[in-house]
Amino acid sequence: MRNRSNLSNLMVAVWVLGALVGASSLRADVTRQDYRSNGKKLRLEVMTDQLIRFHYTAGDREPSPDSVNPMIESTEFEGPETSVEVTEGLATGAISIVVDKSSLCASFVNIKTRSPLTSICPQLAKGNSELTLTQETSQDIYGLGEQFVKAGESSGNWMGKVRTQGKKGNEMVSFHGGAVGNALFPIMYVLGEGDSVYGVFIDQFEKQQWDFRQDPWKLNVKSDQVQGYLIFGEDLKDVRARYLAIVGRPPVPPKKAFGLWVSEYGFDSWGEMDYKLASLRANHFPVDGFVLDLQWFGGITTNSDYSNMGSLAWDLKNFPDPKQKIHDLAEQEGLGIVAIEESYVSRGLDEHRALAEKGYLARDGQQGPPTYLTGNPWWGKGGMIDWTNPEGGDFWHDWKRQALIEDGIMGHWTDLGEPEMYDENSWYYGFPSLGKHSHDDIHNAFNLLWSASIVRGYERHQLRQRPWILSRSGTSGSQRLGVSMWSGDIGSNLESLASHFNTQMHMSLSGMDYYGSDVGGFHRTSNKGDLDEMYTQWFAASAMVDVPLRPHTLNLCNCNETSPDRIGDQSSNLENLRLRYRLTPYLYSLAHQAHLKGDAIFPPLVYHFPGDSNVRKLGDHKMLGDSLLTVLVAEHGAVSRDVYLPQGEWINYHTLEKHHSEGEWLREVPLYYRGVYRLPLFVRAGAILPMLKVDKETLNLEGRRTDGTDASHEFRLRIYRGDGEFTAFEDDGKTISYREGWLQSAKVTQRTQGKTTRIQIGRTRGYYKGARWFRKHLVEFVSEQPVASVAFRGRKLELYPSLAELNKSRSGWVKLDGEILIKTGYRFAKESKWFDITVE
Repeated sequence: MRNRSNLSNLMVAVWVLGALVGASSLRADVTRQDYRSNGKKLRLEVMTDQLIRFHYTAGDREPSPDSVNPMIESTEFEGPETSVEVTEGLATGAISIVVDKSSLCASFVNIKTRSPLTSICPQLAKGNSELTLTQETSQDIYGLGEQFVKAGESSGNWMGKVRTQGKKGNEMVSFHGGAVGNALFPIMYVLGEGDSVYGVFIDQFEKQQWDFRQDPWKLNVKSDQVQGYLIFGEDLKDVRARYLAIVGRPPVPPKKAFGLWVSEYGFDSWGEMDYKLASLRANHFPVDGFVLDLQWFGGITTNSDYSNMGSLAWDLKNFPDPKQKIHDLAEQEGLGIVAIEESYVSRGLDEHRALAEKGYLARDGQQGPPTYLTGNPWWGKGGMIDWTNPEGGDFWHDWKRQALIEDGIMGHWTDLGEPEMYDENSWYYGFPSLGKHSHDDIHNAFNLLWSASIVRGYERHQLRQRPWILSRSGTSGSQRLGVSMWSGDIGSNLESLASHFNTQMHMSLSGMDYYGSDVGGFHRTSNKGDLDEMYTQWFAASAMVDVPLRPHTLNLCNCNETSPDRIGDQSSNLENLRLRYRLTPYLYSLAHQAHLKGDAIFPPLVYHFPGDSNVRKLGDHKMLGDSLLTVLVAEHGAVSRDVYLPQGEWINYHTLEKHHSEGEWLREVPLYYRGVYRLPLFVRAGAILPMLKVDKETLNLEGRRTDGTDASHEFRLRIYRGDGEFTAFEDDGKTISYREGWLQSAKVTQRTQGKTTRIQIGRTRGYYKGARWFRKHLVEFVSEQPVASVAFRGRKLELYPSLAELNKSRSGWVKLDGEILIKTGYRFAKESKWFDITVE
């Protein structure tokens, strides 16, 4: 391999070559080049000016086609605007690539700044290949999915560390009193000075290890080939969006997914679940659903061929008349049900026999019997469904899962999907066109293909309901299938929670917008501090960024509480839950932006402020969209928290205190307000936040209320004086109709000139079934300066002395503590509306 200085010089030289478009040594419109040397082959493909495909293979072997890779959604790109062959490589309008024809090292240069990005050099061997990547001016590394690194460490990134996988790849690992997930999403983001950034995506399922401890970095892949993409962009947001253009953007989850989902291992009957629901209702907690663990199909029998694992049939003794019960929960309480399913099937069941006869289980060789798994028989003993066989996945869906959907369940909990138990010598349907049938070939694809079987089933049965999947594992591409991931059977301690914050940062950048945890921790025996304090902090953090918000714990003893009205500080849990519900219209609009454009919903600060070196390692600071900044806390005895505010004007959500920051720390921000535990939450000046009315009458996110009213009649905005704009999205919250254009959007802007701010609510565009033609409009307006007058569509509104008086009126406004509330009567949704607010 060339030394680093020679490579760097070569990289800079290519910029000069790339600038010589039109010279006699150049050929225009080149999109693919092959290079061969010493039994190795490199293929470079220009997908766009910013996206370069590279394949390193042995001999003359052709690269694996993208069409058989389930990670990849799109193989069609618009092509480059400019692509030319230079003497030693290729050049586009954004990147130049020089190839050393002896070593096949490919060196990439940013055309605009003439700065080297990296040089990639191969060492290929049967079953074990390595790429080296030079560091150049790079400073920080992000992405690469889910790995817990150090207990109690919430800040940091991959620079100087090793990103490694389990024995075969994805797995559950012991961690600080629990077990957490390690799931590889092989997308790496590399940041240099300022906004300089590029990404490398390795679209392979084989086990990988990334070593960033010294220059050059090393990528080891358990394969005799390595293929991927170099992704270039203007900033981190741009590169992430380009990555999602390859693997697929997330669909919009059901609106109820953003609410509270109560879960435990597990509810033994409808009666036990109803008991917990009654307690939540009595304490005025909104809730949107319950999650059923193994008990819904009768539980399991350890070390038995006749365990219920794999039956996927209701235990009618403890869960009688499930279809009627689920219907009643939805109609009377506004609740959804998610049910667990596994890949394992006990050998003594008829289900095992049927799957074995059709060849739909992992096997002992291509013509062998089903593999008999006995090594960890906590669930029983038997076989494992081969999700790599699409016919097997379709058969199982039609036989078992479709009946549950017809019963009314809202989502599917795919557990143990690493997979947890397997025989490494098993034979799978795998990828026949590639001749790949071993466990090594399919391990990291297992949960992705399981999720794909669910989505195919919905499509095959022409279901309008949105597929929603809660998974413990996955990889790049899982997000486009409607998957929300969680971090596994995590220990009930704040050190594990702090590490989860750091993992969430990388998962967000890896494209998994919906990532959460067992709120309060699964293994309660690992807790060493005050249990209530631990739960209160965990619930507050998850209420900010988890989707779904799902308390869950090991409770076979019926001695551990998980519902937020029964553990922790009840008042704090209630207020943090109500804050989540208030913010959900904003979050739901962000979900539409994520689906349409690939924007991150809960990113770290570095996503929006990559040029600020102070935010590069902050894993506990999160953004909600680009308007809200929060800091998550995991520390016993904490009563305050230092908060870093990037450059700009910020308003404390709780106190309305305004802060001008040049990029600085705000010290000792209180964590308790009026005796209630609240995380720091700051709003950018000019922010526009769609909101939901939430109080003790609120039942769920559909807007249903105990007093019989419906909050969906309101269009409510919380606006912080300044300049800004935001597009609010609404749909039916349940079906896939939004993909077909059945949704509403309204662009809201505010512009401030002198003492007057004009808020413009544009004409509502679009329609969906159930949309309101006429709605009340309410604006919560936050201003540091007192408001003198308010006009609506040019007509001055009356100022009322109290909120009670305003509520009696059709329209008007009232002064509250640090803000005002403006109310209109019912207005036609399709008309434009504007408010002029003048301060004193």
